[in-house]
Amino acid sequence: MPHLSAAQTDTDSINRYYAECEASGEPYVLCLYRRTQADVRFDYISLGVEQTKALD
Repeated sequence: MPHLSAAQTDTDSINRYYAECEASGEPYVLCLYRRTQADVRFDYISLGVEQTKALD
């Protein structure tokens, strides 16, 4: 599954990645790292209505 690994402060890359996910209809998956830790965030808000209904 495609994802973005970026520094938590890299808002330009994060916003650009969200726009790409929204345009392609793929889930939004981020691996955000800090100095010694990282967070994985997943959201399907970038999916369309039809795609969201298919998840139910």
